[in-house]
Amino acid sequence: MTFRIKTFTLFAALACVAPVHAANMVANGDFSANADDFTQFPGYINQPNNANFVQDWNFVNGPGNTGTSVGINGDGLPFSQPFGPADNSGVDNFLFIQNGANQSGFKAFTQVLDLSPNATYDISFAAAVRNNGNGGLGRVQIGDATTVYYTSGNQNWGSAAFTTFNDSFSTGASFNGPVTIQLYGFANGRDTAVAYSNISVTPSPTAALFGAIGLGGLLCRRRRAS
Repeated sequence: MTFRIKTFTLFAALACVAPVHAANMVANGDFSANADDFTQFPGYINQPNNANFVQDWNFVNGPGNTGTSVGINGDGLPFSQPFGPADNSGVDNFLFIQNGANQSGFKAFTQVLDLSPNATYDISFAAAVRNNGNGGLGRVQIGDATTVYYTSGNQNWGSAAFTTFNDSFSTGASFNGPVTIQLYGFANGRDTAVAYSNISVTPSPTAALFGAIGLGGLLCRRRRAS
């Protein structure tokens, strides 16, 4: 009888959270929303025939950096993809952040995320650097003015192909938001470019599952006690 109660409670808990279809907290994470507006080589946002913006993302020139050599490349655009890796399989469109040999500091794209306190989130993104032999330094980060909740750290992404990275992070009970997700490209004294795509931040289904199982166990203990 005890086994049946526990089994029923477990399946009831699973039924509460499955199937899980968590919504992406990042808008235009694959950079396809207005990619068709980029029609002029090599895809810079400041070109007259291009869109002059990347939808849902804000462009930031960091201290010591100037220029707007950032934008979108992609399979469906009417020009080649000069700022991508050698193989862009698995990515339709991507954001690139270029830094020239005469630049310093960083460039970044940011977006505000509306996260909840005391919650766990899964983060996934594809990253690469331009296939020109100069490397490139990037970073993906989520935080506010005082706290970093997630950071990839400064990374030299590969130039052969896009690599997908998966991780998770948690907010604390005192979290009061909002936070921003920040995509960085750092200057290193050479002509470099960092590329990003398929960015998602979703409530963690694993955390929800264990939370439901924990609730089911609590109900089971209460039933046994009664």
